Amino acid sequence: MMLDTPGISLTETILRPPLAEAPTAVPLFVGLTNVRPVVEPVWVHSFVHFQSVFGDPLGHPVSALSDSVNHYFDNGGGPCLVLSLGTPSPGVEWSKDASETLISYYCEQSVLEMASSHSDATLICLPDAVGAAEALGDIAYLQRVWIAWMASISSHRNKFLLLDGPRSLDDADRMRENANRQGISNAAVYWPHLITDYPPRANGSDVVVPPCGCVAAAIYKTDLTRGIWKAPANVRLDHVLAPETVVRGRNPLFYSDQASFNLIRTLPGQGTRIWGCRTLAEKFPWKYVQTRRLMTFVENNLSEIARFAVFETNDEITWLKLKGLSRAWLRRLWLRGALAGSTEEDAFRIALGLGESMTSDDVASGRMIARIGVALLRPAEFLEIKLTFNLSGSALSGAGTVLDEGVPE
Repeated sequence: MMLDTPGISLTETILRPPLAEAPTAVPLFVGLTNVRPVVEPVWVHSFVHFQSVFGDPLGHPVSALSDSVNHYFDNGGGPCLVLSLGTPSPGVEWSKDASETLISYYCEQSVLEMASSHSDATLICLPDAVGAAEALGDIAYLQRVWIAWMASISSHRNKFLLLDGPRSLDDADRMRENANRQGISNAAVYWPHLITDYPPRANGSDVVVPPCGCVAAAIYKTDLTRGIWKAPANVRLDHVLAPETVVRGRNPLFYSDQASFNLIRTLPGQGTRIWGCRTLAEKFPWKYVQTRRLMTFVENNLSEIARFAVFETNDEITWLKLKGLSRAWLRRLWLRGALAGSTEEDAFRIALGLGESMTSDDVASGRMIARIGVALLRPAEFLEIKLTFNLSGSALSGAGTVLDEGVPE
């Protein structure tokens, strides 16, 4: 609108709102329930809501879906998705046949495609997988499930697998060695299972849950309060009495140059905490959960920003628009603390234009190429404190305190 006054002209402009960022931590829990299989994942907003849709827990040792969802919400998780694989036939015990059926459900192509292609889900949890494999007495069944899901999400970069390690340390180490050969960056394994403070089962045994539920909640809360670039580690877990297996000292499933499992451990006076942020990849930047997820976040948002340029004229005006929008979004990301660098130039760089990122042949062929670099943050995974003591004028250098994954040696 133009308003005319002597010597002054005023123009009012409606600015384009900032890009709406999609939620980064939406878990999808896949497992058995008390209802028939559903054709697609269902949104759940609380554990009471879950029970109203899927009924009470199955009451079988293999089934951990209900307890995992409960643990997720009890640890501060937000809305999530649940994909029901159905329920065993009435009266069926967890025999070998029943467990093999569950494994086959997890590896069924239609289930894999439904979960992997769901646009809202970003974290995938398989809480029943460990129980089914261990009921069969062969950890190779669990490996079969992992390989199927790793392959399924390989073409869906916004998906991240939260896997539960086997309950036995020996089995967990064998699975770690097998996972090391996969080298996948969009999956992380957490170990061990957790003893909760929930009321004991009918037989008097403690309720033990796989860690995927509370880990998904920790990621949800960390993304919400700190950002996707913050490692979802050193997070205290609620409703946990203790890890099922207590590890003192070094994590036996941690290797600096190989795939590692993330340990959940109890620290004196600090409760039970997630004590690791490794994926199943070996090298930086993909070996850390937060850097893998941050890069996916950046890729997805820059793709959305660039969507307007499809079929636009491949010229300087379009390049300038795309470069400006990308720079504005990356600058906001840097100011929020997501990127390293004391200046904008250190944090990110954008090359877009003839001679910068494209040749004349690229332009003639209809290709618009933007080359964007970002500076990633590294976690303080190993903390070393060196002490110097001054006694009577003499400087004595202490050997120091080395914290290996934050644990005093």
